[in-house]
Amino acid sequence: LSLSFSLLGFFSSCSMAGGGSAGSRQRRGGGSSTSAANVQPASLQTAPAATSCWLDVALPALLFVISIAQYSNGLTGDFVFDDVVAIKDNRDVKPEASSIGDVFSNNFWGDPMGSPNSRHHSYRPLTVLTFRWTYALFGLDTFSFHVGNVVLNAMVVVLFERVVRKMLLRGLGSAMLSFSAALLFATHPTHVEAVTSIVGRADLLATLFAMLAMLAFDRCCHSSDSWTGWLLGCIVLSTAGMLCKETGVTVIGLCFVYDVVLVSKVLPLTAPSKQERRTKKRSSGGLSDSTASLVLRQGLLLGGTGLAMVARFSMNKGDVVMMDWLTNPGNHVSSFPLRVLTKTWYNVLHFWLLLWPQNLCADWSAGTVPVFESFSDVRVFGVLAFVGGLAAVALAAAFWPVDSNSDVEFRRRVVMAVAMLVIPFLPSCGMFLEVGFVVAERLLYFPSMGLCIFFVCVLWKASGIIAGQANGKRGILVLTIAVAVSAAFAARTWQRNPDWQTERSLYRSAIATFGNNAKMRHNYATTLDDFKDTKEKELHLRAALQLYEKYDAAYVNLGSLLANNGRLEEAIQVWKQGVEKGRRVVNGGVGACLNNLAVATKNLGRFEESLSWHEQALRMRPNNEKLRMGLADVKRRLGRS
Repeated sequence: LSLSFSLLGFFSSCSMAGGGSAGSRQRRGGGSSTSAANVQPASLQTAPAATSCWLDVALPALLFVISIAQYSNGLTGDFVFDDVVAIKDNRDVKPEASSIGDVFSNNFWGDPMGSPNSRHHSYRPLTVLTFRWTYALFGLDTFSFHVGNVVLNAMVVVLFERVVRKMLLRGLGSAMLSFSAALLFATHPTHVEAVTSIVGRADLLATLFAMLAMLAFDRCCHSSDSWTGWLLGCIVLSTAGMLCKETGVTVIGLCFVYDVVLVSKVLPLTAPSKQERRTKKRSSGGLSDSTASLVLRQGLLLGGTGLAMVARFSMNKGDVVMMDWLTNPGNHVSSFPLRVLTKTWYNVLHFWLLLWPQNLCADWSAGTVPVFESFSDVRVFGVLAFVGGLAAVALAAAFWPVDSNSDVEFRRRVVMAVAMLVIPFLPSCGMFLEVGFVVAERLLYFPSMGLCIFFVCVLWKASGIIAGQANGKRGILVLTIAVAVSAAFAARTWQRNPDWQTERSLYRSAIATFGNNAKMRHNYATTLDDFKDTKEKELHLRAALQLYEKYDAAYVNLGSLLANNGRLEEAIQVWKQGVEKGRRVVNGGVGACLNNLAVATKNLGRFEESLSWHEQALRMRPNNEKLRMGLADVKRRLGRS
C-alpha cells in the first residue's frame, strides 16, 4: 500500500505533463471533425497515450503485488469447513478414485446429480477440475491449493482494473479512478472467505471468467469486422463461468446493461429536449443503426447463453433444494410477509458487510440472525430504509435533472456500477430461489466490484466541489481517500486471514463474533478432545442444544462424550432426547442416536430395551449389517430365534 501512496506524486506530474488544460488534450478517434457527437466534454477526455501505455503495465503490476501480499499470511492454513467435503473427502478430486466423466456428472461435493445426497444444484465441474489438477501435481498439500487461490484473486483484481478503465469509467477523469476502485476491491475484507477458504475458488473462477467475458463483449461492441468472434467468445466465457459457479452467468445481464447504457445509449437517462423529440418523430420510421446493432448483439448473446443454461439446468435431474431450519431459518417462517421481511433483512446484512466489514463469520445460520416474528420488530425500519435507499438511487439515476453531457455520462457510469452491485447477487438474494445460507461473505466477491465503482464515482463527483474541475487534482483526492480506506480494509483482511488457519481457530472466531450460533458452538466442540477438553467440550455442546433443541448431531456427540468419560446412563438420557427432539430434514442424526442406544443398553445387559432400539434403528437403516448382527446377538441372549 505504501507503493500506492508513491503514485500520488507520479499522477500529479502526469496531470501537468499531459498538457495543461483538459481542452488541449487529444480527442479519442483523432480527425478534425468538430461535430457534437464526436467531441467529449473536458472532464471526460483521456490521458495522453504515452502515459496510458505506461500505466497499462504499472497499474496491473502494482495491483498484482498488493493482492498477493494481502493474503500471504493465509497460505499455510489447513482444509477447513467445506474444504474437507469438497476437496479432501471428494473422490472426484483424486484421479485414482474417479474419472473425468465423474467430474462432469457429479455435483460439487462428489455426489451424482439427482442422487438422494444431492440436495442442491451445485454443479461446478470446472472448479473441481482445478482441484483435481492441483491434487495431481501436489497431492493434498494445502499450501499449493492456497497459492492457486491467491494467484487467481490477483488475476481477477488486474482484470477488474482493466474492465473499469477500458469499459466502465472510460474517459472519466483518469487512470487514478480505475486504480482506486481496483485497490478497494483488492483489499476488501469480505473477500477472505473467497480467497483464504479453498472452496472459495468457485467464486474466484466465476468472477475471472466474467471479467474476461465483459472484455470480449466490449471488443464485440467496438469491432466492425470480427464482432461475431468476440461475441462467441463472450458466450463461451460466460458459460465457463457458470460451470465454475452458477452466479457466473449473471455477467450476461451486465453485458446487456453495458450495451444499453454505455454503448448503444438507447436509454437516454435524461429528459429529451423539444428539438430531440421532433428529431425522434421524424426518424421514427425504423430502428436506428445503434438500436439495430443492439438488438442483433443481444439476440445472439441471449440466445447462445440461453442454450447453455438449458443444458446446465438439465443436469439438475429433479434435484430439490432441501434446507432445514438450522441452515436457513428464513425459509421456514410460515407467514409470507414476515418471511419476505426476514429474507430482505438478510440482504440488508449483506450490503452492510460491504460498507462495514467488521463482524465477519464463517457461518451466519443456526439462529445467528433472528427471524421476524412480528411487524413491531424494530428492524422493519432498517428494511424500509434499505428498500427506500435503493429506490431513491434508481429514481435519481433515471430522473434527476442534469445540466451537461458530462453529467449524463457520469450518470451512465453510476447506473453501470449499481448494475454490477445488484445483478451478480440476484441468484443469491433468496427471493427467487431457496438458498442454503443466511449470510455468505463469499457471495459478495463479485457484487463488491459494483460498490467499489460506485464509491469512486461518488468521490469523483464530490471532489469537483472540493478541488474544482481540474482532473489531476480531483484524481489525486479520490486516490488519497481510496488508499486510506484500502489501508483500513487491508488491516482487517490481514487480521482475518489467520482465523481460517484451522477449524478450531475458525469456529472460535465465529463464536467470538456471534455467541448465539448453535452450529459454530457444535463445530467448535467437535475440534476438542474428549478427555483433555472434557468440560469445555460439554459446555459448548450443551450451549448448542440450548440454542437449538432439535440439533440431533449435538445430541449424538454430547452422548458420546459422556459415554467416553464413564457417564453412560447420562449418555443414554441424552440420546433418548435426541430421538425425541432431533428431527432434522437434512443429515439427520436420529439414526445415530438409535444405534448408540441399541449398543449402550446391550452393553448394560438391558436386552429387552436393546431389542427395541435395534428394531427402531433398523427401520431407519435397513441395510446396516452391524445392526443386523447386533439384533441377532440380542435375540440369542433373550433365547429368541
